[in-house]
Amino acid sequence: MTKKGYNIFVAYSDPAANEIGTVYQASNWSYCGTTNATEHFRTPDGKLHDARQVHCLTRDRTGGTMKYKRTRAEQMELLIKQGCEFFKDGGRKHRYVGIYGDRRTKRILRRALRWEVVPYPKRQQGSEITVEVGTPAGFGLTIPSSRPQDTQRIVS
Repeated sequence: MTKKGYNIFVAYSDPAANEIGTVYQASNWSYCGTTNATEHFRTPDGKLHDARQVHCLTRDRTGGTMKYKRTRAEQMELLIKQGCEFFKDGGRKHRYVGIYGDRRTKRILRRALRWEVVPYPKRQQGSEITVEVGTPAGFGLTIPSSRPQDTQRIVS
């Protein structure tokens, strides 16, 4: 890909799917934090839309003529009056950047990277589960040990 002029690759991993980008970390990609939360809106009938779609609603060109033209702020105000609810989605993703090429190209591109490179995220350890075991049944059996002269006897 570098021969074709592609030196920078950006990839995302989804923490909602319990991913932290293990493959990107193993490939020595730079971790640049998480993405920003995206804005969505919900219509009164319950449909969920991306807030970038608001701009599509600012103009009506049906029939080949311009019927109305609004700014994005005016359209958002109109949607709020109609009962739409705007909110930030918590769906942030981890962002990784891979830079490839010769040493000079990689150095130049690393300096031009506008995102801050931070330490890799670590997978959260699961809580330790403690299982209580009752007293052994103790049938008077001998438990062999690593040394032949030592034996333990289970006594109930």
